[in-house]
Amino acid sequence: TQCIVFTPNNRHFDQYIKHYGVVDSIRGIEMEITTFTNLFNTNGVRQRCTPGMLAKALTAPMANRGAKKNTPLWSPTTFVGTRAKSNAVDIWALVYDMDDGLTGFETWRMFGDNAVIAHTSYSHKPYHPKYRIVLPLLKPIPATDWGRASTAANELWAHIVGRGIPDQSAIHDNARAYYRYSIPDPIDDADHPMHSTKYHHTAVHLDAPLLDLKYDHIKEPAPRHVPMARPTTL
Repeated sequence: TQCIVFTPNNRHFDQYIKHYGVVDSIRGIEMEITTFTNLFNTNGVRQRCTPGMLAKALTAPMANRGAKKNTPLWSPTTFVGTRAKSNAVDIWALVYDMDDGLTGFETWRMFGDNAVIAHTSYSHKPYHPKYRIVLPLLKPIPATDWGRASTAANELWAHIVGRGIPDQSAIHDNARAYYRYSIPDPIDDADHPMHSTKYHHTAVHLDAPLLDLKYDHIKEPAPRHVPMARPTTL
């Protein structure tokens, strides 16, 4: 299999794609995402792209815009209307948002049987890894099924990795949006080991099938019982 690991200093994404042909194995497959200009923008723009185009977008570091809230976001979910759970339609990629520090960035390699995109988070540190693993899906999952699908996603992590716990509020949210890849402004000299470009990384591995996330074995949650109010007697 072929994989490419990028650092923020690598500006030759297109040349690597052309040289290795990593897009060829999933050529013609398209997916949809939604992009947002900042945290407070809920009227996103639906974008149609290939996994290769998504990889290029998610591994290009965004310019520092000051406060984190000003960084653009993306969502693997498409919506009818504004970004809200009630407006979610389909989820096109599984995202593992890892911030518990129990696993390192190289964990993405364990998902190499499928196409993978990965990048460190803004607050990532060598002594406390934080990162995201993005697995484009073979077919979109209806937002109404995401409760079961996200449970299956947790099972998949436990089976493949067996250590650490993905952010549960993120993985179960069918309307989640994620900050685009960005790195802090460096405060140390370029040769210093703690210079931010030394430990922030991205990775792309597209020479593999898209993930077919199975969740048929997950039962629908039982309807919530709401006791009827007793009539008031006078």
